[in-house]
Amino acid sequence: MKLKKVEIIRAPRFPTQNAVLRDRSLLSVLPKRWQTNNVVLTAVSSLCAISLTACNVDKNSNGTSVLPSPSKVTDKIIVAPVFKHGSGYYEYDEFALSGITTTNNKIVTESQMEDNIIAESKLLGVNLTKKAVKVDHVLTPITKLNGTLENDVKKVEFRKPGSFDLDFISDKGDIGIEYVSYSDYADWNEKKKVNNDHLVFNPYVAANMLAEKGMINAKSDTVKAVGLLYDPGKSDQEEQIKLQVRDFINWLKGQGLV
Repeated sequence: MKLKKVEIIRAPRFPTQNAVLRDRSLLSVLPKRWQTNNVVLTAVSSLCAISLTACNVDKNSNGTSVLPSPSKVTDKIIVAPVFKHGSGYYEYDEFALSGITTTNNKIVTESQMEDNIIAESKLLGVNLTKKAVKVDHVLTPITKLNGTLENDVKKVEFRKPGSFDLDFISDKGDIGIEYVSYSDYADWNEKKKVNNDHLVFNPYVAANMLAEKGMINAKSDTVKAVGLLYDPGKSDQEEQIKLQVRDFINWLKGQGLV
């Protein structure tokens, strides 16, 4: 065998932040144990916002490299990963569409859950208002009340792109939150005949579908980042929603947005 000199070797490159934001499947190459670790996800998200942008720099008039400004990174909303606290899955009959959840005979209304989101965010330095704020170009997942909504973006149907009302907005107007409640899940169902004797709700998967596909092209003149929270399910809803809020705020801090 005759050895031949290699003329050109292409330098390896990291994916840019734009590439990661356009195709979140790049994050699927993480080890599986990392994908379920909220601390690791927060760190990786921060790395995508800070370290990876350094691989794609601009130059100013005198040729000095400068990091791109947020407006140059993307004109789309940055969507946080869904931080899992609580299964977000349960089955209902009597109380399915009545606007309440029950845990150990304790009734937790959707309004109380929203109050928890506002209070916990305030403790962490983000002031939220319960106010519908529209963002554009969102694909809402079509949910199922009878049967299983699979946590696989390839197996879930979505409605055509349209406007979408977020549930909360920060006092500066740049951070929005959508709380995917079981009533949202019911509203987004496929509108086929529903068997009320046995209803299945999975707000976690619905929120995940918004993060993975539904909101990746969402746009707004003012909102820069969106967090997707979800009804945790039947166990310790109030504590679980607070944990979701904490992880989201920590993610925002990692992005340099608060």
